[in-house]
Amino acid sequence: MFNELPLDLDTVLDLLLDGTQLYVACRNNRLFVYDVGMPTALPVEIVLQSIPVSLATSPQGCLVGCSDGSVRIVDSENFKADEVLCVGEGVVNFVRYMKNEQRVLATTIAGDIITSSIRTGETHKLRTSSKIFCADATDEVVVLGLAGARIQIYNSYDLSQPRETKELGTIHQVRSIRCLPNSLGYSLATLDGRVSLEYFQDPLANFTFKCHRVIDRATKTDEVFSINALVFADDSETLYTGGGDGTVCVWNCQKRKRTRIYPQFSTKNNRAVSVAKIFIAGDVLAVAVSDDSYIRATDTQPWAPQYPSKVYTRNLRDL
Repeated sequence: MFNELPLDLDTVLDLLLDGTQLYVACRNNRLFVYDVGMPTALPVEIVLQSIPVSLATSPQGCLVGCSDGSVRIVDSENFKADEVLCVGEGVVNFVRYMKNEQRVLATTIAGDIITSSIRTGETHKLRTSSKIFCADATDEVVVLGLAGARIQIYNSYDLSQPRETKELGTIHQVRSIRCLPNSLGYSLATLDGRVSLEYFQDPLANFTFKCHRVIDRATKTDEVFSINALVFADDSETLYTGGGDGTVCVWNCQKRKRTRIYPQFSTKNNRAVSVAKIFIAGDVLAVAVSDDSYIRATDTQPWAPQYPSKVYTRNLRDL
């Protein structure tokens, strides 16, 4: 069963499991640190100068990509995020530590790719031809989801130009990208409830499937929900998807079939909430659910969540 962690949170933007510590980035400039070994204990609260948007592990501590363009390092002993590693233009929507080269890779929505050396602090910036909506990377490959339903793929050791640019042939925006842990390919999800699995060396193995759709009994048509989160297990064969329908699905990529669906997450009044983020580390699955109505809000209308965000953890060895 899932453990519901304490506190009602503002909209959750990212999750990170690092050992027994679970970092939760929230829209109200807060970063919460839970101990997954003590699921009933209150978290440590860190207040940042801007919104924490993306998280990653590093030897120096948790990396935080912020809305002001900065990448910060969390001091795990004092729980402060005062040290700024590098600064770009616009929201840092992805950050990762590249251990082979001992540098940090970050992207911004404005279209910047930033690298910064952990050892020397030397920073390089590259501007792409488009906004970057989502990204993921391994030590070998970097995959960007761009405006206009395009994908760019880079070798991680050479970011001067993409090795491949792909047009997806759809009008729907790429919502999430996740690289296979073995670096042999990647998965992407779109707003219209589709997931594609793409392999670099074996295109005949590529496939696309629909998910997170609910049949409307009145009209007998599919109600389509966006897929907000993707994560692979370490074996590169098991994929977890989280959708706007409030469910988490588990897929066997080799057999191309769903093997499990976790019951719909909901608020106390049974109002379904969107699965915003998923993270897996070892045997622990962490799931954040949020009221995602902010996606449909306009600049002329003030927005506040109708329902609080919650975070759940589960030991995957439990039946």
